Amino acid sequence: MKKLYRVFEIISNIFAAISFVGVFIGVIFVVVDVIMRYLFKTPIPGDYDITQLWLSVIVFASLAYVQTQKGHVGVTMVIKALPQKIALAVFGVATLVGAFISGICAYSCYELALRAVARNTVSMMAHIPLYPFEYFEGICMALLCIVMILDAILCFMAIGDKEAAEKITSTWA
Repeated sequence: MKKLYRVFEIISNIFAAISFVGVFIGVIFVVVDVIMRYLFKTPIPGDYDITQLWLSVIVFASLAYVQTQKGHVGVTMVIKALPQKIALAVFGVATLVGAFISGICAYSCYELALRAVARNTVSMMAHIPLYPFEYFEGICMALLCIVMILDAILCFMAIGDKEAAEKITSTWA
């Protein structure tokens, strides 16, 4: 199980690298756009569309990575007050609910991509096809869903393993 989790952690790291590179490219793009807008009175054509689509790449690519690093905001105030086994069970169920919602989002992104292909949907100003971004978002949400399912399984397995339980509960603020 831990080897499988490690594989998805590596995949999440690759997507995080895409996100980090995306942030760097996005910053350069915005700086160049501002310079062109104020010095040459000519912004980059379609700058809003490009920025909007690029931000979707940056945000979605980082979701699974943040989950593997336990960086999402979690409200653990209530479950910390529960006995450890019950707290782990509640946390596992909540993680499964999050995985289910992520799975629904992944499916929705896939459906949006199919519709974007069928309708040849493009961005308003730059006329960039939207379907690659929708597919990418779906892949990222599916990856998040898988990581959350694995997290939930590890959580349920930790109910009977004191060392694993301590590792999981140590991430609770």
